[in-house]
Amino acid sequence: MADHRAEIILEAVRTTLESDGTFTVLRTPVDALSGELQEVPAACIFMGEELPRGDTGYEVMGSYSATLAVYIDVWDVADREINIETKLLDLRKKVHIALMQSSRLGLSFVFNLSPFGADEPELSADGSALSGKLRTNWLMEYRSSVEDPSA
Repeated sequence: MADHRAEIILEAVRTTLESDGTFTVLRTPVDALSGELQEVPAACIFMGEELPRGDTGYEVMGSYSATLAVYIDVWDVADREINIETKLLDLRKKVHIALMQSSRLGLSFVFNLSPFGADEPELSADGSALSGKLRTNWLMEYRSSVEDPSA
């Protein structure tokens, strides 16, 4: 059985970011939260909420339209002399460029993807190094069959 379209979108985001070559890409929160990140810069992809488009999501007969929130956390470390926020913003820019150049992630059922801001950076110090995480927020609009969310 095929994957839910939301899973296909998340996998396409992962593949797109990996092909950029900038990041170690983690697909699940468990990967990011299971201890120290061994390789940075890194990007971790999280599924957010999914909401129907319009009142019910049934704008087109026989199909369901939804907006899926996708969160991408970028992580990096820096010496105290280097501004960690600058590094995080550069990684945010690279995520943005990679996703926007991917033409709807190459998926025919995705009809729009758009950046939706970022959260406040989380910074911490450990000796002479600074580490930081910045969550970027994305909205992915897609269609699936009413009967089968993988079709």
